[in-house]
Amino acid sequence: VGIGEWVNVLAHSNGELNSMPAIYLNTQTYRWVILFFSFLTLCVSNGMTLAGPTVFDEEILNGLAQITGSEIPLGAFKLTGLIMFLTAGGLGFFAGALADRVGVKPLMLIGLAMLAAGNFLFGQIQSLTNLYWVYAGFGLSLTLCGLMLNVMLVSRWFVHGRGLAIGLLLAGTSLGNGFFPPLNAWLLGIIGDWREVFAWIALIPLGL
Repeated sequence: VGIGEWVNVLAHSNGELNSMPAIYLNTQTYRWVILFFSFLTLCVSNGMTLAGPTVFDEEILNGLAQITGSEIPLGAFKLTGLIMFLTAGGLGFFAGALADRVGVKPLMLIGLAMLAAGNFLFGQIQSLTNLYWVYAGFGLSLTLCGLMLNVMLVSRWFVHGRGLAIGLLLAGTSLGNGFFPPLNAWLLGIIGDWREVFAWIALIPLGL
């Protein structure tokens, strides 16, 4: 609904919600549905790429050391975060421009699919180089279904109350980073194998 149509709707409503056309009422309801799913998407995309994987740091280091026959330097291991954020930052401009052309939804669906694939591949890594590639994929996933595109989407649906909507949306980043570490730790305690845990949590983005 364009701005002109909103003005026309309000002009003919006389301030009474019940007299507004159905399209307005449907849009008023649907935008909260959009916000809810954007909130969940941001929660999952941030939690599964930022704080969530840190639960497995010790297991990953030990596992790679057994495969390679030598200890992995902690500094080299922690380059994963740099790789992820450089990828996300470097591709953000292009993702924003592409979203203006094709829309947000297809990019977010691709991002969620990549997030699922990245977590599955995380459980298959055999070297530090493999891990770097997984985190580069995480960076691209954050670009496509992370903060930027979700803010774009919610901003388009909320003309009034935009600040409240974006504030609620951004709470998803904190919730995701608070929720996934204990979830992953719980799954690790039950399953016992960190590689298998990644195979299971890879299903989460597909549910969105």
